Amino acid sequence: MVASTLKLYKETLIDTGAALLRGPFVWLMLLLMPVVVLVMATVLSPLGMIGGFAVGFAVVYFYGAYLYAVGQSVQRKTPLGIGIVKESMGEHIWDVMSVAFLHWIVTMAFQFAGLPGMVSTLFGLVALILFNPWPEVIHTDRVGGSMDILVRSFRFMQVNGPEWIAPHLLLLAVGGGVVMVPGDLQPAMALGAGVILHPVMVFRCVLFRKLGTESRRSRTWKSRF
Repeated sequence: MVASTLKLYKETLIDTGAALLRGPFVWLMLLLMPVVVLVMATVLSPLGMIGGFAVGFAVVYFYGAYLYAVGQSVQRKTPLGIGIVKESMGEHIWDVMSVAFLHWIVTMAFQFAGLPGMVSTLFGLVALILFNPWPEVIHTDRVGGSMDILVRSFRFMQVNGPEWIAPHLLLLAVGGGVVMVPGDLQPAMALGAGVILHPVMVFRCVLFRKLGTESRRSRTWKSRF
């Protein structure tokens, strides 16, 4: 099983490199989107809460577009030109919005309940692990709302948890936590995060699809030949 898993990661790295070369404009998207959001936040700051909602909507809008572009860079086998930027706009917005809204509801519930900060932190950590591949579920599967996204994410982790978590722990040790970014929308838009985040997101996309198409037993059997 170890040999088949190592082979899986090797193939994932090779496919990740190919996807990165196919979609340089997708990488550019993630580098430029935080700049756009920062400008919007500066311009709209005098509007108070209304400005805050507008910026929040922009974050969701751009993140949904980015997830679509990541999925296409892995799925397609031909180079993605700059047209992928226009093509991706508006994609997955309501899927990301539903997850963001659920996150907001849970956060408000913890605040109104007056529970200790440690409780909400532990809950967030557990949720981050159990539902970690929710971005990949969005751009890979046909989903129907936040609960469907979370259920699919949880089922994926039940079947493929060890293979999914292992490279993330390595990235966490090397990158000082950058791999945790996909679990939260706001840090994903941090200025300059795309330099490291994009290769991680493409790797996750490739790994998610490979794990979803072959079982652990099938990979072990193939590694014998």
